[in-house]
Amino acid sequence: MIRMSPARAFLCALPITTLLLIQPALAENFYLYTDVGESSNVDRYQVHPDGESGNGPRIGYGAGVEFQSGFGMELSKNKLGERYQEYWFYGDDGITYDRSFTEYDSIGLFATYRYRPEETGFFAGGRLGVHRWSRRAMFSSPSIDATYQDYLSDNDLAAGLELGYRWHPQWSAALTWTHYVVDEVDSDRLAVRVSYHFK
Repeated sequence: MIRMSPARAFLCALPITTLLLIQPALAENFYLYTDVGESSNVDRYQVHPDGESGNGPRIGYGAGVEFQSGFGMELSKNKLGERYQEYWFYGDDGITYDRSFTEYDSIGLFATYRYRPEETGFFAGGRLGVHRWSRRAMFSSPSIDATYQDYLSDNDLAAGLELGYRWHPQWSAALTWTHYVVDEVDSDRLAVRVSYHFK
């Protein structure tokens, strides 16, 4: 596992931000996007047989800028997944149970590169950056009327690939894969993205 302090995350993001500030004239297009994707399980706790995974398709969104060289930067916001579990116990007083709910969110800053064969509309690219993940967990035990909440966040690395097609000067679609380092495990997110380009 690779863990990053806020200072190291800032140092990684600084060259990207500097490039955006000192070379605005080189920007080829600015875009906004939304995507629908599914992430692998990021819950580090053992899955109970009665647990229900909530890592189904979820909506993400972001914004980016691309320079004439093909390099650029991108800011993203994604929900990496959630899990709801019930733990059943059979005791002298009958059946009792505990509940747990955990969800993960991510905000990422990436350096990007896209290769575009001339006059085809197709493109392929990759991204590398840092993301700030957060984990919110809630545990409750109705049998003893107790509730416990926990919040944890940290900075870690993320990287991904994409393959897409720009069928209109202002519209494109892509299939993206992003690998996130989260807590003590990793998460992979596969998504279908639609982007609107302002330039």
